[in-house]
Amino acid sequence: MGYRPAHLIEKAAMYLLRILQEKGQIDYDFFYDGEERTLLQLIEGIGIIEEDAEHYVAEALTSSTRCRLFSIDTIPNTFNRFPCR
Repeated sequence: MGYRPAHLIEKAAMYLLRILQEKGQIDYDFFYDGEERTLLQLIEGIGIIEEDAEHYVAEALTSSTRCRLFSIDTIPNTFNRFPCR
């Protein structure tokens, strides 16, 4: 998985919690559909610069953050198709 700075994990967690509060359960492709516009929305939502998004892989940052929140019972398993292991 690699190192991800705590401040980026915190930003991803806040964004993910905000989205889940607004929408409830979401599909995996809400963040990961391979489209450039979806990636840019993710970067903007998290509030990181594109260089950090590229270096730390914004999608992986969000996914690993979701699994961390799930593992400490902060959120339910919120994606329909790709559960945390």
